[in-house]
Amino acid sequence: MLVVAVPAGAATSPQKWTSSVCGALDTWVDDVEAASEKVATSKPTSAANVKKKLTQLLTLTQRETKTLIADLRAAGSPDVRGGKQIAATLREGFAQVLRSIAGARKSLATAKTKDSVAFLNAARSVQDALESSLEGVQAAFSAARSADVAPLLAAFDANKRCQAVAS
Repeated sequence: MLVVAVPAGAATSPQKWTSSVCGALDTWVDDVEAASEKVATSKPTSAANVKKKLTQLLTLTQRETKTLIADLRAAGSPDVRGGKQIAATLREGFAQVLRSIAGARKSLATAKTKDSVAFLNAARSVQDALESSLEGVQAAFSAARSADVAPLLAAFDANKRCQAVAS
């Protein structure tokens, strides 16, 4: 992934900004989906084993999301009308994803593996948090793409990684 770092608060061309942002988003989605798939296809040996794998998945997702937010900050904002707000809205969307993952991780940590109902509910909250995170990606990205700014829309449309994230 290529993130073009710009000075804090600086604006960059819509093409550079979308390249950095979409590259970071595409990498995040790929990493989280790959880790999730690995957990989903592994054979559980016990409830404790499932809890451990889910905890690892949430830890990885938290780490990847923090990296993504840092990458989004490093990308600055697009040099368009409302660019600072567009970039801030995107970062806030991922801050919400981070809070959702943290809540799921906390819920999972307190789940007792001997209580199958409580554990199943905690595991479902992990699944819900991950699904919410992926939906959060779409919502935050859609918010950035919905800006009625022709140069930014053209930059999104011209970037293959942006198209991959949008689908």
